[in-house]
Amino acid sequence: MLDIRSEQEFSARAQRVATSGPQIVPVLLAQLDQADSQYVGVLGVLASLYPDRQAIIEKLTSVAYDQTRPDRGRVSAILILERFLDQEIDPDLLNTLDNPQFMAVETIREMMREGARNPRAWIEYTRSLVEQPPETIWDVMDTLLAVGGEQAVPALCLLAQEEREILSEAALHTLGRIDHPAAAEGLRSILPLLPPEPRTLAQRSLLKLQLKQVLPDERPDPRGCWRTLVGPPDGHGYQVVWFSHAPDERGARKFLGLSLHEQAGIPQAYGNHNAAPDLVPEPLPLGQVHQVLLPVRSEEGLTGAQLLMLETDFEYGRRLVQAAQERAIEAGKRFPIEYRLMGPWLWRYADPEGTAPSPPMPAAIRSVDRTAGAELLYHPAFRGWFAEREWLLRPARALLEQTPKGEGLPPGEIDRLARRYCDPETTVLLQGRLRAMVEWLQRAGQTRPAALAWAAAQTLGDTPPERHPLVRAMVELGLQITVEQLRSPERTNPRSL
Repeated sequence: MLDIRSEQEFSARAQRVATSGPQIVPVLLAQLDQADSQYVGVLGVLASLYPDRQAIIEKLTSVAYDQTRPDRGRVSAILILERFLDQEIDPDLLNTLDNPQFMAVETIREMMREGARNPRAWIEYTRSLVEQPPETIWDVMDTLLAVGGEQAVPALCLLAQEEREILSEAALHTLGRIDHPAAAEGLRSILPLLPPEPRTLAQRSLLKLQLKQVLPDERPDPRGCWRTLVGPPDGHGYQVVWFSHAPDERGARKFLGLSLHEQAGIPQAYGNHNAAPDLVPEPLPLGQVHQVLLPVRSEEGLTGAQLLMLETDFEYGRRLVQAAQERAIEAGKRFPIEYRLMGPWLWRYADPEGTAPSPPMPAAIRSVDRTAGAELLYHPAFRGWFAEREWLLRPARALLEQTPKGEGLPPGEIDRLARRYCDPETTVLLQGRLRAMVEWLQRAGQTRPAALAWAAAQTLGDTPPERHPLVRAMVELGLQITVEQLRSPERTNPRSL
């Protein structure tokens, strides 16, 4: 089974072997004393698929406690019980080994093997170190260096981003001891993700490697290998960015999706080292917009909702991510674990030559009618732009009491609500969202909507909210949506209306 390269074929073969009968158990147990880390993985899969789970757990537990057996066999049994059968092992059991350090070495070797196959396995391993005492952490670093070398770089880069100072410091120090370009590349790629103090330590470790002529590879051009899709900023401060890499020499497709926020930075990340080919739509020319159909989730009202995604250049997407990173670091917010694992992909690539930081606003469209901002809400990119406040419930209930259809707004009601909605903080946030939307619309070749968004942003600061067309329209729409929610409570997601 070690020679099988297809994951599908491996799974099918393992299923057949594991279910072939009870005679497989003594064969499996007999192999434990000779199993290296890779073979332990195979035996673990077979054990996890064996129909009589309790029987195989009891047999392996017996081996783990049998002090007459070699350490390798006992450690193999412990690893299978922990990693494949989800059994908790008594920590004192490790003290009965002839060489307790053997367990640590084998664990790291197993994680190296698993991490090479599925890098997300490093997440589990790094979490197991977070609460360890300092002396254990430094011992683990020495073992990672001795056993893994450059293959330990992904794990060390993940550990370097941990909030606990001793863990981050130890990982950065260890990266600086690995005399291999992979370590230099790893350090360089995590620099943008680190807060100031760890960043200084990372720069110091990188400098030590450079002084020893251990240099990272030249940064490749992202064009031709990365596709970038960017959604329009929504009316609540969020923006979606997708990065999809062309298949590598093994056919694996990297994918990283991020939800950015104007204040929280990067609240959500999701990705895959080997994404399905149909995860992102077929390529379009730069500047074209995809309509991506979201999964149907009737419990949230998302029935056939569409996500607009602009086919654009890598640097535009990365610039949005960089700004979100800086906001998160300044606010002291941690990045999602998925971004800490896969985010460094983005920073291994050069800045493409000739990439404009932002398309300039053509002078000809600056004379657009500044009273036409309300029509923006009819544009597909502005779906979801409405006032959303808990205090809208009271006027919405009043409307329902006045008329079953929710019609007949009292004179001046929208004026009052607009003034309450567009306070100084909201005004600044709306201006930022509109300016982000201007660039997105320009890149999509939609000049008039871009001009209207620009005019709306320019006039927000010096126009009373009740007289600003876009603000009034957003408040009216928010009130209508609130009324509709009260009338039809099963529609729980206002952004789907």
